[in-house]
Amino acid sequence: LGERDIRWPDNLVPMTTVTSMGTLWRIDHLRGIPARMRGLSCEPMWEPLHLDLEGIDWVIAGGGSDELAPPFHVEWALQLQGVCEDAGTAFFLKQLGRHPAWRGRALKLQDKHGGDWQEWEESWRVREIPTGFKQRKGSQGT
Repeated sequence: LGERDIRWPDNLVPMTTVTSMGTLWRIDHLRGIPARMRGLSCEPMWEPLHLDLEGIDWVIAGGGSDELAPPFHVEWALQLQGVCEDAGTAFFLKQLGRHPAWRGRALKLQDKHGGDWQEWEESWRVREIPTGFKQRKGSQGT
């Protein structure tokens, strides 16, 4: 059986990792998987990503958490959030990473991984869940 012959259960979401423009080809492969929902893990983001989100239900973004991770510019995540909003795709900002930056300046955070959103600007605190999850579970809100 090939990957296109597999019937994915509704409670599983196939995802792929896209960290740079050089890995965009993975999205086309993901679109070929016959699943109810599909997602992208844009973590760690190494550069701004310009994505076509057709057929993508969820984007999880964030910066790298290891000591050698390059800086993660919050502006990249906010731009991606806007693309997700325009496409009707859920956006989840997981963490700012070990070396977050905002407007060209390093951010000094207590949490080494930049995952404590109490340290973030309120407008950055976006952790959406795909509508399909809510419909399946019958829950309300994000």
